Amino acid sequence: MNIKYIYIVFFSFVAIAAKGQTLLTLDKAIDMALENNYGIKMANNKTEIAKNNAKKGEAGLLPSINFNGGYQYAITNTNQLFFNGQNNPENPTKALTYNAGIEVNQTLYEGGNRKYRFQLLKTQLGQAQLQNRTAIENTILQVTNAYLLALTEYENKLAREKSLEISKDRLQRAATENEFGINRRLDLLNARVDFNNDSIALMNVSNRYNKQKLQLVELINSEWTNSNFNVDKNIKTFAIFNIDDLIVEAKANNVNLLSNKNLLLQSKQNLQIEKSNTLPKLSLRSGYSYNGQDDPSTNTGQFQTSLNLSFNIFNGGQQKRRINNAKLNIENQEFSLKQQELQIERTLRELWLDYQNQLENLKTETANLQATELNLNFSHELLKNGQITNIQFREAQQNLIQSITNIATAKLNAKLIEYNLLRISGRLVNFIEK
Repeated sequence: MNIKYIYIVFFSFVAIAAKGQTLLTLDKAIDMALENNYGIKMANNKTEIAKNNAKKGEAGLLPSINFNGGYQYAITNTNQLFFNGQNNPENPTKALTYNAGIEVNQTLYEGGNRKYRFQLLKTQLGQAQLQNRTAIENTILQVTNAYLLALTEYENKLAREKSLEISKDRLQRAATENEFGINRRLDLLNARVDFNNDSIALMNVSNRYNKQKLQLVELINSEWTNSNFNVDKNIKTFAIFNIDDLIVEAKANNVNLLSNKNLLLQSKQNLQIEKSNTLPKLSLRSGYSYNGQDDPSTNTGQFQTSLNLSFNIFNGGQQKRRINNAKLNIENQEFSLKQQELQIERTLRELWLDYQNQLENLKTETANLQATELNLNFSHELLKNGQITNIQFREAQQNLIQSITNIATAKLNAKLIEYNLLRISGRLVNFIEK
């Protein structure tokens, strides 16, 4: 099959497919992912479990009430058989017994153990909510990364389409000039080679673009089972950040920092629980039971109440060891928290510098794009007048494509850094909701 025919079929198919494609914006992709992502759904369920556990009853602050009852009805048949063969059956006897009882158990004092356990359960709920937020932020960054990679390939695809159009025009002109003997056959062959190379490059970038869209579809987990859509080139403008404000907000709102602060609080609450285990415990047990039979005179009812006091005098030093280890664990977590604050500040400063650099790169590349476009237009006129060679024109054409590619890469890097700055500072979720 003629390779030119393959190109015609391929690009005709691409043109037809593009007409039926819908537009997927970054905000829409993120919204769909937040609604459908399995990781977020699991995090939501874990939060609900923590909510169910953060109850007074789970901590033992409420009394336990038990009820039991029984009912028994029996019929006894007696038949006496003597050695002389006489049979003496007796009338059946009936017996009825029943009982019921209720019992209440309540811990009156245990050194605050139940109160601390309830506080711990509420703190664990806060940790589950932070893990939910972490899942949301991870999903936003994953979708943003996949979307921007697809957008980069899309802009590369548009650049390659433009390059192919230029090469096509040059090939047609070279073929016409060669037909009339105006130029050499070598110019026609060079033009054909460049056209073929641009065609192959466009097919490759189109393939990468479609594959990247499939990865995006997997992340948003939507009803779209194919890549029949296009990404939107018009993404949000880049935010302006003050590095000092970012650092202050990160120390107050960074989800990883908040999570570690929560774990530190849990450790302190566990220490309080361990200390409470060294104090005496007083519990109350009260109940009433009733037993009845056929004869009401034999029915009995009993009310009983008891107090139980327990105190752990010595257990081989285990309780003291647990308390000391809990204190050391708290100290280590405090050190880790301070170290994490320093790391977050350093990471923010580095990212902020990279962000400023990428924005400057984007400005420079945008200005360079105008220069390469003017250079290509000028070179095109010179080529028609025979004042430059095909190689020189091809170089101007490649410079334009490289400039477009550089802009797409600069946009990608700047936007990814922007979203990472938003995440570390704790602004990401609010930024998306706006």
